Amino acid sequence: MMQRALNALQHVKSPVISILGFLVSFSFLAAADGAEETPYFVGPQSCRPCHQEIYETYVQTAHFNTSRTANEHSIKGSFAYGRNILRTRDPNVYFQMEKRKDGFYQTAYRSAESSVGSRGERFDLVMGSGRKGQSYLYWREGLLYQLPVSYFKAAGRWTNSPGMIDGQIVFDRFISPRCLECHTTLFQAEVHGSKVRYSERFVLGLSCEKCHGAASTHVAFHKENLQATAGRHILNPEQFSRERKLDQCALCHSGAGKSIKPPFSYLPGEPLAGYLETDPVREDARPDVHGNQVGLLRLSRCFVASDDMSCSTCHNVHAEERDLPQLAQKCVRCHEPPDCGIVRKVGPSARQHCIGCHMADQRSSVITIDSDTEAFAQRYRNHTIAIYPEATQRVLKRLNEK
Repeated sequence: MMQRALNALQHVKSPVISILGFLVSFSFLAAADGAEETPYFVGPQSCRPCHQEIYETYVQTAHFNTSRTANEHSIKGSFAYGRNILRTRDPNVYFQMEKRKDGFYQTAYRSAESSVGSRGERFDLVMGSGRKGQSYLYWREGLLYQLPVSYFKAAGRWTNSPGMIDGQIVFDRFISPRCLECHTTLFQAEVHGSKVRYSERFVLGLSCEKCHGAASTHVAFHKENLQATAGRHILNPEQFSRERKLDQCALCHSGAGKSIKPPFSYLPGEPLAGYLETDPVREDARPDVHGNQVGLLRLSRCFVASDDMSCSTCHNVHAEERDLPQLAQKCVRCHEPPDCGIVRKVGPSARQHCIGCHMADQRSSVITIDSDTEAFAQRYRNHTIAIYPEATQRVLKRLNEK
């Protein structure tokens, strides 16, 4: 089957796909050979009857909403007249977001005087929860491509997609399996004649099964054994060692990395090193949504001094947690407030600002937006817990202004 995939890829015409084709080839086709013998994915709704409370909070998280079908609720950008246009530095090139009877579209125009679009594609999938922004994908001949216009929340408007050059019309940026591995629970590829395409059997968002494994056997068992209390035939990351907990997060929070085994073949609880070569981390590294946040955490004195600190020490993955003062209370579990010089200087109110001082909010060096008026970068929180003088000064300024 894999040889058929390799042969089929030779007939794929896009030059972008030709250099990334190997990512498609090995992936899900190899896993599909044994699919009949292993548990299969049943979707998050199957978890809801027994885990109602967790389900209700988890569906509100950015992880769960990191990919969705495009519709009026999932697309954050505006289609209202006057707010649905993206101008570029080239006066003859602009993009218009349009709501039609059969869906939502991005249309590129090559002439300021022309009312005829040079090309338009439909919003099919939304990538990103919208907390910081969103990008959008469209289907073409069974494969996925990124649309040239994204939404940037900080600016509250449409922008060029990250990495896109302002004034250019690009609709052929192929979305590889490695990208989908971090934004979806499951994607498969199929061979149809001489062509490779993504299967329509996919699970969007990071559902329960992304971390707990395929749940069909688990669900079937507990439907037949209603009195059983301990979860059977399912993975429980809480029982993993620290390194395996970190590996589970590092699959998506350690950079794009280099696949050693096919995307979507990693099983939670396994050593990640056998599946993915993660991006190296320098001590002066900046945080990025596609950066190595787990690697940055490992540089922290808090992490080095602890035997069991992991991402879940501070993050409850089953709930949305964005309140920084509340998160700061997790810091004081291990650190006495009098140890902080800012607390001694300003008073107890500073105890709510551990995150602002010690996990600096920094500009991305990778996720940059090129617009008609400026180029700007997204901001992310550095997961190396340390002393950042500039961040501390910003916190002190805010406290003194109160």
